[in-house]
Amino acid sequence: MTNQPSIPSPNRMIPESWLPIVRVGWLVYALVVLTIHILGTPLYVTELQTPDSLTVGAWERPTLGDAAVLPVLGLSLPGYARYITTWAVLYGAFLFAAGVFVFWRRSHEVVTLIVSLTLLSQSLGENSIDYLLEQQHPLWRWPVEFNQMTGAVLLLWIGYLFPNGRLVPRWTKWPLIGWGIMNFLWFLFPKIPLNHLYGETAEQHLLATFILITSCYLTGLYAQIYRYRHVSTMEERAQTRWVLLGFAANFINTTVRFLPPALFPILNEPGLTRLIHILVGFPLANIA
Repeated sequence: MTNQPSIPSPNRMIPESWLPIVRVGWLVYALVVLTIHILGTPLYVTELQTPDSLTVGAWERPTLGDAAVLPVLGLSLPGYARYITTWAVLYGAFLFAAGVFVFWRRSHEVVTLIVSLTLLSQSLGENSIDYLLEQQHPLWRWPVEFNQMTGAVLLLWIGYLFPNGRLVPRWTKWPLIGWGIMNFLWFLFPKIPLNHLYGETAEQHLLATFILITSCYLTGLYAQIYRYRHVSTMEERAQTRWVLLGFAANFINTTVRFLPPALFPILNEPGLTRLIHILVGFPLANIA
């Protein structure tokens, strides 16, 4: 039998004296992410029409072998670029707008701040707009990688803290801290094995990286289910369903993107099979 408290725990609030600093910090972060979108998208379109011999770190960028078989599917390079860019822009615009809306509604709550920052960060999460920007303009490397680290850390923290900002179960304090430290080290040292923040490193041990990252996020899913069954009120349970849906969507898009190439190496080889995986998997990863 599950417990069902009648009175919800009060939401953790940002101290009044900190609100101006937090709001200015959020605005700066949002503007940096928006600038990455604005500067990176035209470059993204160009790079999608410029096949390369190798596309490590930019999954959806076509290789020379991919470009050679595009006509078999009735596509040209410009048509392929429009198709991929449309999904990337729609995904990014939706999540960015959602992040702004959430913060505008309840900028005084700790969890709202975390959710908003996660949405802003994840607006660049399923494409290579930011990666290609930093490749062309190295000065953007640290903002881009910091944004990726922030999104990765906060996404799991949502699992431990949503909806009221209190850790449930209490033992999640330790993985919360550990996950933050681990990602900060990955951010500083790109060559650490299983580093999911840097595509070149992650792709060296793709299956192991997928298993590690997925296992970590599953602890957040477990925490939400535990909270739902043992702690949450009816109102909080309704809110938790959205987070559970979000974790499920994140699992789907991560699985679609990383698991097939890890299990079937042919999907890493230029040609028709890889191209079909991109054309089908990219929109699925963006919808989920």
